[in-house]
This record gives sequence, C-alpha cells and structure tokens, in this order.
Amino acid sequence: MHLRHRAKPGLLVVPVHAGKEIGKGLLHSILKKWIEMTREYLVVYEKGASNWSAFSPDIPGCGSLGETLDDTRTNMSGAMELYLVETAKAGERIPDASVTSVDFSEFDPDHQTKQYVVEWLAVPLPTSSTRPAHAA
Repeated sequence: MHLRHRAKPGLLVVPVHAGKEIGKGLLHSILKKWIEMTREYLVVYEKGASNWSAFSPDIPGCGSLGETLDDTRTNMSGAMELYLVETAKAGERIPDASVTSVDFSEFDPDHQTKQYVVEWLAVPLPTSSTRPAHAA
C-alpha cells in the first residue's frame, strides 16, 4: 500500500471508496505502518541574501537550497530521501535521528545570519536496511 502523497511530502493518502468510513482498527494499522515507514530528522533552514539553505545534523553532507523556505523544504526532503535510499543500497545503516537541538554558535559564531527555521522533517525510509546506525 502506497501511503505517501507524491507531490506533498508529509501528507498521508489513504485509499478508500467514496462514502465509506474507515474503521478505527484499520486507521490505527495504517497510521502504525506510516510511522514505521518514516523517520523525523531535525533540519535547520538558514535565510541567505537571496535564497534559503538547509542541512540536517544527523545526515552529514546532505543539504539543499531553494528560493523560498517551502522550495528548500521540498528540496531537502528529496535530498534526504535520496541519501537514505543510496545509503541502504550501499548496505550501510540508516542514520539515527538523534539530534534534538542545535548550537548555532558552532556554525555561525559571529551571528551573521539573521533568520533560521528549525523543524522536524519526516522522511520516508527505504524498504530495507532501516536499522539505526548504532544497532548491531
């Protein structure tokens, strides 16, 4: 069952027939499957002079740019999903989502950037190799 909306990351699509209600048990199992299929990573968005950039501390080397915050969020979601798929294909473990805060003085010690947005971004997990990085 494909649950992820193709054009809008983070939205869940539940196939049902028009006019029929979803039973509580079915909805619970669908949501449980959705939760198991995604992982939320902390993402930092930084406003530049003419664009936005993004990175996730849990996924080193994975970043993105965009003209607007929404563009950057969409681009970052795609970049993270691709990173996780390629990591799984290489037989490596998917990184844990373990960072819960950001120390801005580490990467902006002079406080040059005026605007940041920090949020949790749900990213679909590949269908294999979804063990956390610290698992044996």
